[in-house]
Amino acid sequence: MLVTKIVESIVYFIASILGGFVTCEVYAQVAQINTYAETVAALVM
Repeated sequence: MLVTKIVESIVYFIASILGGFVTCEVYAQVAQINTYAETVAALVM
């Protein structure tokens, strides 16, 4: 029973790390798109 709990904890830990990476990637993409949009807007103005 204890082993199961430990394995569960490890799996949750890895999943949370991967989830954090994915979230950071998405934020980075959105930030990049915003930067491009601002640059284009500045050039057009």
